[in-house]
Amino acid sequence: MNNNDIVPGFDDEKEWDPASLAKEPDPDSVSRFELITEIVFTFVALAILNLYPHWLGMYFFSDGEQTFIPLFTESFFKFVPWINLTLVAQILLNIYLLRNAAWSNLTRIVNILIEGASLILTIVILRTPNIIGITAETFANGPFTPEQAEIFQSIATLTVPIVFAVIVIIQSIEVAKSLYRLFRVNVRAK
Repeated sequence: MNNNDIVPGFDDEKEWDPASLAKEPDPDSVSRFELITEIVFTFVALAILNLYPHWLGMYFFSDGEQTFIPLFTESFFKFVPWINLTLVAQILLNIYLLRNAAWSNLTRIVNILIEGASLILTIVILRTPNIIGITAETFANGPFTPEQAEIFQSIATLTVPIVFAVIVIIQSIEVAKSLYRLFRVNVRAK
């Protein structure tokens, strides 16, 4: 009995070529698509924070009147220069990586520093009191009843910290991945 009788269409007599195996990706190579996408979205974030901060909020129309409720207070916007610094540093690193097409120990360390600074900044922002501009009073100025304003305010005060917490988790994972890659490449080189 041969293998063809057990599994129809199976032929174990074919030549096998080791080059047909999938090659492990080079840990130092960069993904141009990911870098370009990250640069574009980072520029968009910079533009919104610096040129269009009035987009960060909610608009309501009632009886021909427009009401705007800002998402953040002035306490948040005091952090914008620091946010800009980390975003520009990330763009510069990504441009450098695009140009060189490979990671090095130095670029990995710079990436860890940028991600770490972003993580610390996010935690500081999250712990800063009164950064959320959405309150029951601001909703009461809109087309809402006091009960509706309370509900919207409760949703906003729960949602924004959750979003920041998710950002902290993602940034922590990115820092851990960068540290792992740095140590893995250096251990492999020895």
